[in-house]
Amino acid sequence: MKPMQYFLNEQHHFTYGSLFIRELEGQDTVHLASLFVPALSDLQAGMLVSRLMAKRTAGEFMALLIFDEADAFTGVVELYDFRDEQCEIGYRIQKDVQGRKICTKAVAGVLAYLKTYGITKATARVKENNVASLKVLQRNGFYKTSEKAGCITMEVRL
Repeated sequence: MKPMQYFLNEQHHFTYGSLFIRELEGQDTVHLASLFVPALSDLQAGMLVSRLMAKRTAGEFMALLIFDEADAFTGVVELYDFRDEQCEIGYRIQKDVQGRKICTKAVAGVLAYLKTYGITKATARVKENNVASLKVLQRNGFYKTSEKAGCITMEVRL
């Protein structure tokens, strides 16, 4: 079985430093709702979780929730565009914890975890004016591979 197939067939939960990272579950509507401003309604969050879980079942998308040392939900790392031994990564972080490098640590943890499965490359796309997101990627070894219409594509070899 190829590394990505093996990865997609597993259920994921792990720790990285003081962070606990686990896959999205059906009861996580409150967590996802809180990532949006204004927060999603219960109905909207429920529909979003259902849609994301269906994409996970289809092998198209994976949401990994981030919890800090106090077990507080802080954000999500998203994995998608799975092919061969690579995928694309994205992330969202709670507004009240931005600037604490939680997202940088979570991305580092996910990249290290992907490497244990034989995944060799991750890509990311970010708007050129999103300085905080660019820093998260640069701190994790990503480098720019292209730029088009204000969007920068970056990658890292694992």
